[in-house]
Order: sequence, then C-alpha cells, then structure tokens
Amino acid sequence: DHEIEAIFARRAADPSDSGTDRYLNTEDHVQYMTGYPNGSFGPSQNMTRAEAAQMFYALLLDKNVAHTVSFSDVPADAWYAEAVNTLASLGMINGYPDGTFRPDAYITRAEFATIAARFLSGDYTGGDRFTDITGHWAAEYINRAAAAGWINGYPDGTFRPNAYITRAEAVTLINRMLDRAPDANHLLADMVRWPDNPETAWYYADIQEATNSHDYTRAGTGNYEVWTELLANRDWAALEEIWSQANDAPGGEVMG
Repeated sequence: DHEIEAIFARRAADPSDSGTDRYLNTEDHVQYMTGYPNGSFGPSQNMTRAEAAQMFYALLLDKNVAHTVSFSDVPADAWYAEAVNTLASLGMINGYPDGTFRPDAYITRAEFATIAARFLSGDYTGGDRFTDITGHWAAEYINRAAAAGWINGYPDGTFRPNAYITRAEAVTLINRMLDRAPDANHLLADMVRWPDNPETAWYYADIQEATNSHDYTRAGTGNYEVWTELLANRDWAALEEIWSQANDAPGGEVMG
C-alpha cells in the first residue's frame, strides 16, 4: 500500500513524529547556513529577524506559497522578502502591530523558539519549564519547543527569553528540529571548516552539520550520524537571487 509506505517514509525522516516534516526537509542533510566573507562563522554573533526567516525558508519543502501577508518595511526586491512573506503567509512568523517586520532587528530566543514551535503538531499542556517565562507572550511556544527536546535553559533554571539568540544556539535548535545528530568523531576530514569553530567548542559538531551538505548513516545507541560522503554545498548568492525573483517566476515555481 503506497499510502502506508509514504507514512513510514515520513516517520523515518521525522522519527520524533513531531510534525515538522509537513513543512521542513527532515530527510536530506543539506547545508542551511554559511559563514561570513572573511571566512569566519561567528558562533557568538546574533542573528537578525531577516536572517532567521531565510534560514527556515531554505529548509521548506514547498516554497510555492501564495503571499497573503506583507510588511511595510520589507521591500519586494529585498533579498529576504520571499522568505519573510512566505513564512508569514504560512503563519510561522509575525510582524508588529504597526505593520512592520523589522528585518534588521536582532531576533530573541523567545522569537526564535516561537517560530520553531509553530512547526510542531499538537498543543502543550503542563507547567512552565523555565522560571523566567511565566506571563511571557511566548511562554506556550517556549514550553512546546522545550517539551520537544529542542531547547534547553541555563543551569539556574532560566531561559532568558528576551536575550538575543546566537548563531551557535540557532543551529543547535534547528538540528534538533530536523532530527540531525552530528557526532564530532564521525565527520569527514575534507569538510568546510571555520577558524572560529574549534573542536573543543560545545557547538562544534552542530555548526559543521549546518554548513556541510552530506550523506550519512545512523549508528550507536545514541543513534548518532556517521558521515559517509560530502555533497556539493549550496550557492547561496544564486539561491537568494532565485528566491528574490520567485514571484516573477512562471506559475510561481521556486527551486532550491
């Protein structure tokens, strides 16, 4: 039965059965982040709201979404416009009451967790999982993401929802969303490396995972990845050009 086979195939790609495989590519381990022109990755750098939208957009299975939402400060020709308008039309991101999106503002841990949690199926029931989110506008989303195992707090029991998320924190969350399980001892020697991502860093494997397209197998009791082959990384400049022109494409097709 093809329908049953399809269900099992989807569950294989999304073992946690979280529902993220409805929207996101949880099967192909494609590169979804890149570094800066100076050759660094910037693990501790903050992310803008536009950059976060572009990252989620790059992972969408179906980018052919009718735009029903737009923002006064997102020009149609902006490199991030297609990503922002698509995700907003899917209900994954919101703007502000004044009709703006504020693309250049840094995104907070609460805002990023909220976008992630909106890809989940099901609701959260239970108490707050962190001591500093009670009454916060994003509490339900933060709790949902925590219940899914995607986010952690700090040793003092806080989440610090209003702090800006770092690039290292963002890729760690995304890898958990996609059920990616990189292991520092099972990568490949000729992968893209970053001088500011040392092997001793807690985020080392997650950054390598996010910045190298690869094939893999699963192994060990922890079900970690063993990389088997590097694949061609994306040409981000070309992709952003395609995405920025998506609304002008015949039929609205978007590839990539």
